[in-house]
Amino acid sequence: TRSCEHSSCEHSRLALTMSLGSDSVATATSVAAGVGPSNEHEKALDFANYFVSYGYIYHQKDMLQDRLRMEGYRTAILNNRACFEGKAVLDVGAGSGILAIWAAKAGARVVYAVEATSMAKHARRLAAANGVGDVVVVLEGYMEQVTLPEQVDVIVSEWM
Repeated sequence: TRSCEHSSCEHSRLALTMSLGSDSVATATSVAAGVGPSNEHEKALDFANYFVSYGYIYHQKDMLQDRLRMEGYRTAILNNRACFEGKAVLDVGAGSGILAIWAAKAGARVVYAVEATSMAKHARRLAAANGVGDVVVVLEGYMEQVTLPEQVDVIVSEWM
């Protein structure tokens, strides 16, 4: 594989994230610090309140219709093809699979799209409908519990 020559892709690693304000940053910081559900009941509520909502088409549609946001992700991926060509890519919280699809179109060898909700089945269909079903491998499950078949070179995530 060739090295990426773009300054935004140090050592062929590119993580795409987008903060949606200080509340999102505070939430992410709390999660990173280990603050979260402490018992099984709280974990079940956390799943119901967070992950389940992302399993609905209407929620994905709302995100996909945010033109500026989607153009930002699309441009970041497709304008940095050298960072993706021939690489193994991980899409964390893939949702509809749009980032995985763009990574595949940017030349990724394989894209592991990990999605915790039933949206995974739609992501598979969308990848196939966009001609990249042979490159995008959708894995349904929590990122913390999924075992990838190989180490990845690039991570993309629409984390908030």
